[in-house]
Amino acid sequence: MIRRAMDDLTAIQTRVSMPWFLTLLGEAQAVDRQYDQALATFGEALTINPEERLYRPYTLINRGELLAQTGERDLAELDFRASVDEAGSMGANGYDLRAATGLARLLSARGATEEAASLLRRRLEASITGFDTVDIAAARALQTDLSR
Repeated sequence: MIRRAMDDLTAIQTRVSMPWFLTLLGEAQAVDRQYDQALATFGEALTINPEERLYRPYTLINRGELLAQTGERDLAELDFRASVDEAGSMGANGYDLRAATGLARLLSARGATEEAASLLRRRLEASITGFDTVDIAAARALQTDLSR
């Protein structure tokens, strides 16, 4: 279905939303353990339509998560940091929190727990009280772990 949607966009000679569909395809490939293909697809999503920045933080988060999962922690950190920057400049608080949580996990794993905790603290203080999303719950759980 994802490929069909991409074919339809190509048929009408547009690249609008192509980064989104490529990111979805990359996620599906990652779930299917096609890691090399997923990384290539995320890379394509980041380059196919550079003017369309809307999905860029989400694509970087997904690629960062896959890189972290496959042991490429330094590259994952770069993606999470880039996503934090992109999301912050766009005011995309949800993406910012999710990227910061991924980055905090990596920082914590290498012993930079204070930096990780600070990163999360600032974002959680800005989150809306009583509005618990999966990403907020994950960030709070990690923050609790870091404070132990």
